[in-house]
Amino acid sequence: MSEFEIVDVTEGDRLITQKEAAARLGTNQAFIKRLLDTNLLPCIRFGRYARISIYALTEFIREHQGEDLHNTVDAKESIMHQKGKVYVVSPAVLRKERGAV
Repeated sequence: MSEFEIVDVTEGDRLITQKEAAARLGTNQAFIKRLLDTNLLPCIRFGRYARISIYALTEFIREHQGEDLHNTVDAKESIMHQKGKVYVVSPAVLRKERGAV
């Protein structure tokens, strides 16, 4: 028996680039990078490269169905940028601050 086995990789297990993920979501690579940097979209990192499994992308879409992802990312980034403290800022608060409500 060999130490290596042939494993059938299903489509959901396949890893895609940020560019491919952006095309699937109909957005740009910069927004995908924001999703990855805020850990909203899980990925596997190889040094400076990030790859996303199709399964993770599909689950992300299901989880955030109906949300305005720009508000979600903005809220997550505002939490991450606080120094030493965690302030929870909801998307509704961000919209109100911008005068969007």
